[in-house]
Amino acid sequence: MGISPEKLNYAQIKEIAEGFLKKYHPDLSVPVPVDDIAELKLGFGLVTIPLLKSSFDIDGFINSTFDQITIDDDIFNLYEERSRFTIAHELGHWVLHSSIYSRFKIQTPDNYLDFQNRITEEDQKWLEIQANIFAACFLVPTSKLKEEFSLTLKEEMVPSGASEEYFIPLLEQLPLKFKVSWAVLYRRMQKEGLIKDL
Repeated sequence: MGISPEKLNYAQIKEIAEGFLKKYHPDLSVPVPVDDIAELKLGFGLVTIPLLKSSFDIDGFINSTFDQITIDDDIFNLYEERSRFTIAHELGHWVLHSSIYSRFKIQTPDNYLDFQNRITEEDQKWLEIQANIFAACFLVPTSKLKEEFSLTLKEEMVPSGASEEYFIPLLEQLPLKFKVSWAVLYRRMQKEGLIKDL
């Protein structure tokens, strides 16, 4: 079955994510309270399943009635940044791909795997990349990223024209402010032109 998501680029997804964020978290304070937004503002139940990752190789999934996000119990309870990203990623599927997800009866891990098996590898790739971009832009809003980036370098009194090798180690506290992994933050800085693409 060919279920093809719209081929949105990074800028388009960022615009959608930031518009969504402004609607549900207009003050843009960080860390973005993704759990509260999902549960209290959007009405999603957050459900954990022990061994979801080890048994099914699934971090989390959203159901096709769009009222529940299921997450691996260990990820939810032990790995805050990963849990937050998983919730934001699943919200990305809801925002970007609800017309696709609603065609399937996804309620359990087995249903989700069946869904995965019924779409092409290329479509799976697009779905996951787009949800990842949405999650990163949702959790690391552009305006706050630029503000915190500039503030950190100013506080550290980085000399003008300093190389990235000099100032990147000074940014290691930024992931704590956004409660995301360094990889997510680094990629967002690259995409916003704050540091060079490697």
